[in-house]
Amino acid sequence: MDRERTKTLILSLLVILSIMSLHRIWFDSPISLQSEASNGRDQGYTILDTRNQIISPREVTLGFGGSISNNYYTVLNYQETKLVWEKSKLLLLDFFAKEPNVDTVSLDEYFESKQLKSIELEFGKGMPSVLISSVFNTMDNRITNEIRTIKKILIPASNTGSIYILSENENNVYRVSLSEYENTTLEDYITEYDEDKKDFVRYRTTFGFVNNKTLMPIEYKQLLPEIFVESEIDIKEEEIIVRTAKSFFNENFDFVKAIRETSGSIIYLYGYGEKSVRINPQGYLSYNQEMISNSSTNILEALNVALNFIEKHGGIMETAYLSEIKDVSTGSNRGYYFGFNYDIVGYPIANKNTLNQLEIEVYGNDVKSYRRFIREKMNLGSIDHIDTDITPPIQIIEDNLGVMLDYYNKDLENSKTMESTNAKNEPVIDYKIILENVNRVEMVYFDTVEENSMQLIRPSWLIRVGKRIYYFDSYDGKLLYTMIEN
Repeated sequence: MDRERTKTLILSLLVILSIMSLHRIWFDSPISLQSEASNGRDQGYTILDTRNQIISPREVTLGFGGSISNNYYTVLNYQETKLVWEKSKLLLLDFFAKEPNVDTVSLDEYFESKQLKSIELEFGKGMPSVLISSVFNTMDNRITNEIRTIKKILIPASNTGSIYILSENENNVYRVSLSEYENTTLEDYITEYDEDKKDFVRYRTTFGFVNNKTLMPIEYKQLLPEIFVESEIDIKEEEIIVRTAKSFFNENFDFVKAIRETSGSIIYLYGYGEKSVRINPQGYLSYNQEMISNSSTNILEALNVALNFIEKHGGIMETAYLSEIKDVSTGSNRGYYFGFNYDIVGYPIANKNTLNQLEIEVYGNDVKSYRRFIREKMNLGSIDHIDTDITPPIQIIEDNLGVMLDYYNKDLENSKTMESTNAKNEPVIDYKIILENVNRVEMVYFDTVEENSMQLIRPSWLIRVGKRIYYFDSYDGKLLYTMIEN
């Protein structure tokens, strides 16, 4: 009898355990799945937020209007750029979401509108219109159908229904118009900015006498310090270096070979070189893998792949923006290059190695290459120049006309196709050619990339003449570095 009771008790316990197990299967699992789905949605929202962060203007210019001889502009800092971009998006939404008229117009009409009160948004090199349109949750619209790339968007402040879009090829200018549309939000902002901020830097078209409309400041009274920076990766921190490398190889790190070069760089190789990670003493990281995917993808999906990869391997910088996009497709393999830059203490950072501090190539769903060199400001104070004025760029150009002309002739000699004005392959001796070809003047912090830590970087003028970029010390005017833009 006791034995039977024991069997019954055991059987009852087994039934109870079975019921409890079924309860966990039917109730706990859906909760777990729901949690995983929620995490997926959160990740999706994170990528969307990051995408909207980096698809933003790299530079914003306010135009204050006035007479042709007395109108002036200013270039906004990072925080002001973000503020104006948010205001501008509210204004641009209807142009991207509705069905505006898109007409081809002349470059002269663009500049005539720019002389009025206006806001000019400048985006990264090769920016597809579909990416900017994605910010407004629309991909197929009149603008994306008519305009392939967007270099600049000009918004007349007294907006009565027209904006202007300058394509990557500056010969392609479009007027985008909506009927019965008016918005004066930006006009109020520009007026208040002009009245409230008396010390902002005024830019003008200094070389208008050679028909060059590039803006540059006549004087620059801002006090910009030299600052100390350090790389986010310190090669001396072996544990961190190994952890960083492991993130690229996942569970396959047992098959990874580490090689230390005489230069101090560390290379991690998987297999016969199918994947590799190289970190140099300055903290520059380079990842490469043999191409796997041959599937095609659209540019928005490719950007999502890139941002997901970056998030897992260092993350995106808070002040980052998309600075360059290129189609790098080979045969049936559809690929895109994305270049990112970022601001440090309100100004873009630059160095002699690359124009973009973070670069990534995506083919299908695979990342072929990833290069990253990020500097962070150190809490060591800064070196102020209270008694020294910044040298205006126009003076730097005048002082270096001979140097620039020498480089111009050298580049001309190396070029496969000579300029039509130089058909006889003879050196150019007229300095006016330099003034005609100055197409960008920008304040940056230039990094000589000599130290991993305690690197002193100085405010410098980036001056581009044709495709050649010069970096000049903004205080003493000395040439720091020059390179040809690809």
